[in-house]
Amino acid sequence: MLEIIEGAPDRDTFDRLFDEAREKIAAERLRVGDRALRESLWASLNTHTAYTYILDGYVVGCGSHQDLQIGEEKWLWYTYPTLGCDASGSRAWFYTEDFQRVGAAKRRQQGYAGMIVVANSQSPAKAAVESVWGSYAGHWDTPVVVTADSVFGERSTDALRNATVFKIKLAG
Repeated sequence: MLEIIEGAPDRDTFDRLFDEAREKIAAERLRVGDRALRESLWASLNTHTAYTYILDGYVVGCGSHQDLQIGEEKWLWYTYPTLGCDASGSRAWFYTEDFQRVGAAKRRQQGYAGMIVVANSQSPAKAAVESVWGSYAGHWDTPVVVTADSVFGERSTDALRNATVFKIKLAG
């Protein structure tokens, strides 16, 4: 059973997750550097709202988010996810309906309309967002690519404008 808890994992667990995610975040590692990305992701867990994914008692991922107000709705800006393997070394947990169901239930409970995901346009993470989110009915709608300016307005940066920005609404 997958659960999402508030708070960050310890540093050793984070480092394990980063190493397991290495292939999926390769484009970002090349863009900013391996060490800089590792430290940036770790720092985000202490400066934004952090959470940890636990599957059958084993930490499989972590990340952080920020709240965004878009019009009248509260959106979760899914920043800095670091997604690793389960206890058997598999990444399949991320592609399951359980992952989408648990995540959607948690975000509904927190009052979000959906989430914003920013992905490096050259990254396998972008392909994962496109293939996973919305693939199971009733949890999340299919991701829609939007402009950074439509989401972030004056806070848009060149890095955000050069990335792929997904808006993923909770289903229903």
